Amino acid sequence: MPVRKRDAQRALLLLEEYRNKLNHTEDRQLRHSIQRVIDIFQSNLFQALIEETNLLTVALTGWSFNVQNWA
Repeated sequence: MPVRKRDAQRALLLLEEYRNKLNHTEDRQLRHSIQRVIDIFQSNLFQALIEETNLLTVALTGWSFNVQNWA
């Protein structure tokens, strides 16, 4: 099952919300780790990999193209 952009965007939003709820001093290491994941999700490389995965899935499985699947 391909990773959809909207799923990745939702995960990013949830990570940002969780990070913002953490205590700045006590949870510094966790905040830093979450920030690293957020940075990866926001990177052009990650976005390109999602697109390529979706395209390969379509090509290899004959999955019919549907605009809603790409949103």
